[in-house]
Amino acid sequence: MKLPVLIHRAVASESRAWRELQASRVVRTHHRLTTATSTESKLDREKRTLTVDFRDGAGRRRTNLFEILVNAYLVVNGLRPAFLIQWIDYQDSDRAEVRRRIFEVLDGFPDNTFVFKDIDQGTLVLDGRAIETLSKLVSVYEKTSDDKVLGTILGYPCAGELNDTTGTRLFRHIVTNDGGDVMSNICSSRDSAGRFDEFANTVVRFARDTLGVTVRLQA
Repeated sequence: MKLPVLIHRAVASESRAWRELQASRVVRTHHRLTTATSTESKLDREKRTLTVDFRDGAGRRRTNLFEILVNAYLVVNGLRPAFLIQWIDYQDSDRAEVRRRIFEVLDGFPDNTFVFKDIDQGTLVLDGRAIETLSKLVSVYEKTSDDKVLGTILGYPCAGELNDTTGTRLFRHIVTNDGGDVMSNICSSRDSAGRFDEFANTVVRFARDTLGVTVRLQA
């Protein structure tokens, strides 16, 4: 499976495309978790929907899809501009059910929260509030297959470093306690790996404090 090589906004301040992306975004507060019933919140309902027994693309038995939940709220809360669903991660006899549950949760957000775009690596889930700039970047990626462009879209720390000529390859992952891949990146220096680690710590705290979901850095 080809891993996307991505870039985090903290190291993209000099990127014209990133500056345009940031300028096009609006200041937002944390997504308000509405109550579906007196006993079940929107978040609780989403967790229940994403609790499903299946075997992933690597043949591992999984019990939930909480990586989708974490990524959706990272986009909603402005911590990344988009995420990528790589359907190869969910290839087993229950793939149709897995897909149904994923889109049941994503479609439960207000209209225009997300815009979906199929590319060669899967389905991009884009921040609807920055869609003008993101669409331009997606168009560039579709014409060039440039991993650094995809990185700008997705907001990871080590854009374009997969094929770095230095020979240094530092693997970084943010995973759920069930092994779900929230983010994966290959960094070519200790400095860029450190930026990923810093961002990962932000994601760990956000997932724990806002969503009640445990994620961890795996290096």
